Amino acid sequence: MPSAPEASKNYGFDGLAKESEGYIIALNHEQKMNADWKWFLNAGMNSNKLQRNIIGASSNFVIINDKGDISNNLMSTQTVTKNYYAQLGINGNIKTGAVNHDVTLALDKAWHSIEGAKNMYNNGSMGSVSGNIYSGLQGNNVWYPSIETGLSSKDQYWGISLADTVKYKKAQLLLGVHKHNASVDSYNKITGRVTQTVGSDALCPTYGFVYQPDEHTSLYASHSENFDKGTIVASKYANAGEVLNPAKTKQNEIGFKYANAGFLTSLGIFNIKQANNIDVYKGSDMYLQQDGEQEYQGIELSVNGKLADKWNFMGGLMYLDATQNKTQNGTNDGKTVNGAAKWNAVAVLEYNPDEKFSIVGRAMYTGKADIYNEQLQTPSYMTYDLGVNYKTAFNKTPVTLTAMCYNLTDKNYWTAYGNNLILSSPRTLMLSATFDI
Repeated sequence: MPSAPEASKNYGFDGLAKESEGYIIALNHEQKMNADWKWFLNAGMNSNKLQRNIIGASSNFVIINDKGDISNNLMSTQTVTKNYYAQLGINGNIKTGAVNHDVTLALDKAWHSIEGAKNMYNNGSMGSVSGNIYSGLQGNNVWYPSIETGLSSKDQYWGISLADTVKYKKAQLLLGVHKHNASVDSYNKITGRVTQTVGSDALCPTYGFVYQPDEHTSLYASHSENFDKGTIVASKYANAGEVLNPAKTKQNEIGFKYANAGFLTSLGIFNIKQANNIDVYKGSDMYLQQDGEQEYQGIELSVNGKLADKWNFMGGLMYLDATQNKTQNGTNDGKTVNGAAKWNAVAVLEYNPDEKFSIVGRAMYTGKADIYNEQLQTPSYMTYDLGVNYKTAFNKTPVTLTAMCYNLTDKNYWTAYGNNLILSSPRTLMLSATFDI
């Protein structure tokens, strides 16, 4: 694993470009019908056009040896995405004796479409990039071609959901179910003809239970399911436009919370199973394929509260065992999910000398992470942040001024994301103002 280069350097090159434009419109309305019932409407749309995108093929720079040399083709493409969403529902309270029901019924529908480049350049004809991650990159024979777009995929989703939160004395029970239907169509961008259609429907339950034996302690357990209607492979892959099989994500969790003497302690054990969508290289081409499932099992501990007068503390520790199961021919069964670190931790200390001023320090730890099915491993790293907050007023308007320094020690490190390496951000200073109007 090549060591991480200096994060504050510029790794762009002459010709690298990205330009996009878009808009978002959202409407959320809630209307009371009486003291116990209300109806609600949520709707929105967004559109984004990636007008120019000149970057390494598959949106990556490929490190080809231990010295950190880079040599790969460039890619130029355009993408137009549009999304629409609407939800209409009612919510109300029903009392049956000593039992209280908080009931929600909703209908929802979503539309999504993508236009991709008819003549996407994803080879040496676009030019190439070469150089070294430690000394810099340069573009070779880079040019900006004229690109036309065509419809590449459309999907629709509609469903109905019902949820009831039942409260009785020291216990709460959540019962919910969501029924949905979905269709995904993939198109030939040049001819406009449908090349693949995948339809799916699923019933996804959600339920949870909370019991409070006393004023300090809560015990809980929950189960939830979410359905992926079928991932459409993005343009950066050699099998762009293919629709992967629909799959469910299932999550179970049990735990407890204890609050006393100004401190809240939480301990949770969880298990998550989802489809294993992985990057597969065949020669120099990268494919997105579904291969078995990913299983995440872990335990998470968090503590927060008041240490002493003017001092607050928050800390968390998580152990994660992420493995691949049911892979083709059992090739990767039992191997770690690419990019998943086993240990993560955070600690935050806040000092309030008075009501207006506060100083915040934070330390975050990320453990080692395996990539390429345990062939390589990114090192662990620790980062530190430091900031100050000051409350004042401008023309009688309350304002909070904040100055934060992220990555205080200017540490260089890799973050694993699947089989990709993301270079850390350098020491960063942020100034902000929040107006309470």
